[in-house]
Amino acid sequence: MMAQDRTISSLRSASRYLCTILVQRGILRNTISSENSNYSKYLYWLYQYHDEWFTVMQVLIDLHHLVHFDATFAENLYGLKRTKLTTSQNQLVGVHAYHLSWKQILATITFTSILPYVKLKCDEWYSEHHQQQSTNQILLWSEMNWRQKCIYTATKVYPFINVAWESTHFVYILNYLFQNAKSTNSAGFYYTPFLHLQKHSLQRLHQSEFMEQQKRFFLSRLSTLQHLYSKQSTLFNILAWILKWFYKLSDYSRYLLLFFVFGFKILEWWFSNENYLRPNNSSTVMIPDAPKPPQRAPKGLELPKNMALCPICLNEKRNTTVLTVSGFTFCYSCIYAHVNQHEKCPITWIPATTQHLRRIYEK
Repeated sequence: MMAQDRTISSLRSASRYLCTILVQRGILRNTISSENSNYSKYLYWLYQYHDEWFTVMQVLIDLHHLVHFDATFAENLYGLKRTKLTTSQNQLVGVHAYHLSWKQILATITFTSILPYVKLKCDEWYSEHHQQQSTNQILLWSEMNWRQKCIYTATKVYPFINVAWESTHFVYILNYLFQNAKSTNSAGFYYTPFLHLQKHSLQRLHQSEFMEQQKRFFLSRLSTLQHLYSKQSTLFNILAWILKWFYKLSDYSRYLLLFFVFGFKILEWWFSNENYLRPNNSSTVMIPDAPKPPQRAPKGLELPKNMALCPICLNEKRNTTVLTVSGFTFCYSCIYAHVNQHEKCPITWIPATTQHLRRIYEK
């Protein structure tokens, strides 16, 4: 269950890493910045909108598997199928007797593909705006416009929503692990809250069920090919030939995807350890430039021309202390009192606490 639950995320990480290698590792290093290179533009578009096209592919593949196998791609990969749990008798409907309707298929697509995509974009949005609020100056509530107020409120509320999301899934997983077949609690049969909403339970296919499923799928393919061949036209014969090879490729797609994940995990390990795999050569080590000093906030304190003076009291620094979030130094008593009261750097207005204070022993 856990393996099929992580399959899509592993595939997403592998494909994102592939796009990163193509764009950032120098395969087209000389053409990425060229405005006349259409190929480089398409490649960068592929990298920039990776989550979108990956979700579209996931929807199409899952739709195919739900129609033919009553399971998503990841579920079918591990020999699972969705069955309905009747709450009145706490029994599962037989695998042969239950097939998903189109309404249930669309609901499954929403829960397995659309909602995870929305969750992923919300996580990225929160990381971006939370980082901006951490590095930029903090405005007072009265100084914010309605858009800034909405963003500020959302960044404060979203962590609680995320905790509720993750904790709910964790509780369902624990409940599923400790449930038994004789349990009177119907929720114990559900691995996720979305399965509970749909009244679906994942059950492993037996060999006879698997053979019947494959037979039904093979007859459906054969009927399609026979229909094309019956047209007795060169065009339809070509289409039938293409469709036949497409069927063969799709049969091995699951193994190709697993090889895809495994191969790019090896590449990820290789490039992350390239400095250890190459022979030592000090001439190839690049020393990064020193970081630029943080910018003074519009209403922040001005730095004295004499750097030996404290920006707060304008006297010579005593017990010199650095505020790590900005890098500026002050008197210990001055900066401790200011940060304890205002919770931000007096120069840059970057949020800070007394935990960010470090004494400097100059003498």
